[in-house]
Amino acid sequence: MEIHHIGYLVKDISAAIEKFLQLGYHIHEDTITDNTRGIDVCFLANGGYIVELVSPTGAQSPMAPMLKKIGNSPYHICYKTTDIEADAALLRKQGFVPTQPIAPGGQTDRPVRVAFFFNRHIGLIELFEG
Repeated sequence: MEIHHIGYLVKDISAAIEKFLQLGYHIHEDTITDNTRGIDVCFLANGGYIVELVSPTGAQSPMAPMLKKIGNSPYHICYKTTDIEADAALLRKQGFVPTQPIAPGGQTDRPVRVAFFFNRHIGLIELFEG
């Protein structure tokens, strides 16, 4: 597994994009709306680093309570994998707890599978199969 991106939770995705662009980032993938999870997502890149901006689309979004609790903040590290089932099993053996089952994610024209895990020592991580 290798690091793919850092997930950054934001209240206003447009304002956050503007500020990251001022810091030298460029849009890596345009903003999309993930209606299943109730979020807007935009990927930005700077050098070899990718930041995923995540913004709840409303109070019903599962991310809304987290945003209210922690505010604009990085909240997960995403690891790219070529075998999500094998790496998910390995994480479980290492004490990571799945927060949701492996599910489709990403843009509809380029479907991928993702899974989220929590560990009390490091917090939330994501697996991205690609």
